[in-house]
Amino acid sequence: MTDPGRYSSATYVTLLEARARLDNAGAGSWKTAIWGSSTVAPVATSGNYISDWVSGQTYQFQFDYNVATGLATWLINNRTVSTTLALGSGKGLAALQFEARSKAGSFMTAVEGLELSANGSGFASVAGLGSLVSSNGTLVTSGRIYLAQDVTTLSARGTMKFDFQGGTASGDNMRAAIRLLQADAVSTALVPTPGVLGLAAMTVIVVVRRGRRG
Repeated sequence: MTDPGRYSSATYVTLLEARARLDNAGAGSWKTAIWGSSTVAPVATSGNYISDWVSGQTYQFQFDYNVATGLATWLINNRTVSTTLALGSGKGLAALQFEARSKAGSFMTAVEGLELSANGSGFASVAGLGSLVSSNGTLVTSGRIYLAQDVTTLSARGTMKFDFQGGTASGDNMRAAIRLLQADAVSTALVPTPGVLGLAAMTVIVVVRRGRRG
């Protein structure tokens, strides 16, 4: 499926990114955080902590964003992080993406059972987007899931699993993330027909990008 054309394709930028990452697999040190448009440092974080995250075990996550207030809430493995990051002036919430990254070797990151909810509707899966699995150092990114209408609230949920087998990984070597994208609206934006409104209007480019870490 293609971009519905509501936003200028040249203006897409990251609003925020919610991440769960492994700082040291052998020591069990984790970080749950939300980054803003800059990836230099998180704007909200649980800090590094020793968790009960078990290699190969599946954990539920949920991410919620309120467009009106800018409140973002990120919950994974009994850790909740929240912050306020409002849309930029003249920007609209245009799309979201998922990402999985792993360390080279016998390491794996999986993001599965992905479901979305918009404007308080029930959660539903998105056609063509079931899971992302990264192994042996690959970076796997979903295509953009475009929003074909304005939303007041947006939520994503699913499961994450990290397989580090007692090895050592640090920083972004092991990571799973959800990214929200904002963009400038175009004056000639298409008006969705009733048949494409609501959560069903969310469209996804069914392309998974894989890249080897340099």
